[in-house]
Amino acid sequence: MPTLGIHLIWTTYGTYLPGDNSGHWSPLFNIYGQIIERGGKLNRADLTSQNCAKCLMKEAPKILNDEENALVAATLGDLVYRTDRMGCDSSLPRIYAAAIEATHVHLLLSPLQEAIGTVAGRFKGRTSSAVLKLPCNKGRERTWTARYWKVFLFDDLALETVKIYIEDHNTRRGLPAAPF
Repeated sequence: MPTLGIHLIWTTYGTYLPGDNSGHWSPLFNIYGQIIERGGKLNRADLTSQNCAKCLMKEAPKILNDEENALVAATLGDLVYRTDRMGCDSSLPRIYAAAIEATHVHLLLSPLQEAIGTVAGRFKGRTSSAVLKLPCNKGRERTWTARYWKVFLFDDLALETVKIYIEDHNTRRGLPAAPF
């Protein structure tokens, strides 16, 4: 069955830690910081794992401000749309929907011509570089967490449902459904 779209999500550094109340797919730790169970299944909130993750952090959590949100959106737009209009790289996906939140990003992408990890890495790398150049981030090294979440969509209903889900993130914040 062909992929019709991909829901790509990534989070800002230090937010949505393993063990937090949203649940997590990360390893579980004991009170000594040793892994007692590998990741790969949904784990419930776990204060010990959350505290271990906090201890491993190299800098404070990153919460995007309005200027940074706009910069992330503009950087993604420049990367995908401006390049596409110039005819430079037809392998870049289309973005069907986007929500840039203070702690995470949601993108609904067209099918890809290259590996999802390559695309996610490019998006995260370019946006992180742009954000870290701002004077308010002097000395900061991280914008995003190391990983990302992906959901492959195989039918029109799933595609439309995710599009509405992402647009709802925007309207809840008082923005148009498709502000970018």
